[in-house]
Amino acid sequence: MQFVVVEGTQDLPEDYRGAYLIPDNWNDYGYVTMYELGIKRRGRRPKSIGGVRIGHLEMGSSRHDEFFRTEQRLPRRFETLAEGFFSLGVQDTYYESLSGLGARARVDVLAALRDVAYDYSRDVVERVWGLGVFKESLMRDVRHPRAELERLHLIARGRDRVVDFQWDYVPRKAHGSAYEPPTLGFRASPASLPPSNVHALIGRNGVGKTSMMRAMAKGVASGSIEVTQLAERTARSTPNVVLVSFSAFDELLHHPDAPAGFAYIGLRDGEEPQRLKTSEDLSAEFADSLATARIGARRSRWEQILSTLSYPESGFLDDYAGELEDLLSEGSDRRFKAAAGRLFAPLSSGHKIALLTLTRLVQEVTERTVVFMDEPEAHLQPPLLSAFIRALSDFLSDVNGMAVVATHSPVVLQEVPKACVYKLRRYGDVVTAERPLMETYGENVSALTHEAFGLESTATGFYAALAKEVAEGRSYQEILADFESLGSEARGLLRVLTLSRDGNAS
Repeated sequence: MQFVVVEGTQDLPEDYRGAYLIPDNWNDYGYVTMYELGIKRRGRRPKSIGGVRIGHLEMGSSRHDEFFRTEQRLPRRFETLAEGFFSLGVQDTYYESLSGLGARARVDVLAALRDVAYDYSRDVVERVWGLGVFKESLMRDVRHPRAELERLHLIARGRDRVVDFQWDYVPRKAHGSAYEPPTLGFRASPASLPPSNVHALIGRNGVGKTSMMRAMAKGVASGSIEVTQLAERTARSTPNVVLVSFSAFDELLHHPDAPAGFAYIGLRDGEEPQRLKTSEDLSAEFADSLATARIGARRSRWEQILSTLSYPESGFLDDYAGELEDLLSEGSDRRFKAAAGRLFAPLSSGHKIALLTLTRLVQEVTERTVVFMDEPEAHLQPPLLSAFIRALSDFLSDVNGMAVVATHSPVVLQEVPKACVYKLRRYGDVVTAERPLMETYGENVSALTHEAFGLESTATGFYAALAKEVAEGRSYQEILADFESLGSEARGLLRVLTLSRDGNAS
């Protein structure tokens, strides 16, 4: 296949047929390796494939003619890159787009560009692994480089970018108990509607949701819980784990049994667990994270998240709508981080938590990453919470990840199908897990509160007041007469309580 380097698609001849590369001046810690790859077929409009970084074995070396810009050595026309060059797609969507051209075109392009993920032989990896240009540019901000290369290799060889995956968790059996604990199954199917990438755990305080999530996270991170892909070609690496909790009394992370080898998003300082992050710390964390999230396919995912969070009357970033494009395209790291901090600082606490969490997830989450999130409703008002869960679900479906959310909120349940919800109950040392009886996705909040959280409301609020009156032996009409006003749900509940009492008495 013919390759040509041009400044823009307008420079391509009308009858040109082949691939083209458009240089991008993006600077990766001194290395400038980024290009946009596209394909033009005769008589058709140019088609962008995505971002690719092209490096060379001698970039940044100690030779007298050292160089840091790929364009210094890259020929303007070629059919196959010379020995010494190597490349890597900026995101997995790059390989997916190439697959859309057909197997022959995909193989021709990746072989010609000496793609490291496509080849992924020991010789190729060992040649580039220790190079500064490979670590600082081609693998920039990749937390688990070996696992990421393995994943990209599968996609570069033709596997679907997103595939079903699943895992099971069995709570530890109580000492001396004859009761067999339940098996909780979690599965993500990218094509499912409604989406199945967000799962919820509900139950009253003290039932053990947080300790259960901690055990799950530890098991996934250590590999003792096997996260399996339902595909012919599967990754062998251990999945990533992300813990999210903005509670000042965080029990998910700071515990002797907390998992190692994970990313943490929250208020606690990772190096000084007893210290809470300041506003300045959170602002700097957002800026550092966005510096990664604005690159390649991550940028379009982040922009989609912003679109979801900016629902009518949200007021979210209204004052910055015209400045976001300039911010995301800022070439100076110093100016970028200062501008990102100015954008973040005046936001409300809820908007800060939503934006920081989702931006960090764009930075951290790859295929089979499992996110464990503790009670997001504690800091987000219902409309923002609903938008947050929707944005989370859409994002995880796109990147082939999963979230397990411990919640008390019916607003969260509205966004999650019942097949992805477990209702936990505890009887002494015995824990049970069951699906809600009613469909939760899109259900009325009042109905969800009664069905899913009735185990808590039966001991509190108007339920407790009515139950007290019924226990004193008074009739339905007597109680109704004493209460000056009762809503329809309260009247229905009162009828059920009195009938139940009278039936048991007889």
